Amino acid sequence: MTQESLLNEDEVAALLNLSVRTVQIWRLRGGGPPFIKLRKHVRYKPSDVAAFVAAHTRRSTSDTGPTTDVASLSGPTLNRGNPRRAHLLPQRG
Repeated sequence: MTQESLLNEDEVAALLNLSVRTVQIWRLRGGGPPFIKLRKHVRYKPSDVAAFVAAHTRRSTSDTGPTTDVASLSGPTLNRGNPRRAHLLPQRG
């Protein structure tokens, strides 16, 4: 096994220009890069994050890729009173 520095969730979020909460929700619901759990610590291999980015790279908006509902991975909005953001709310069924 080669020595590879592991990234924490803050570093992955910064690298992907996302909030830490989005990375946490991906981990909870699936759909994000693979992670390693070491007791209470969560770490990511840089190569796994790079592979995740490569798998989601597209050449055009019509380029088919994974059928991931990105809105469902970003979590519920805190502004529930804004009707323009109602589509971001989780569906209750």
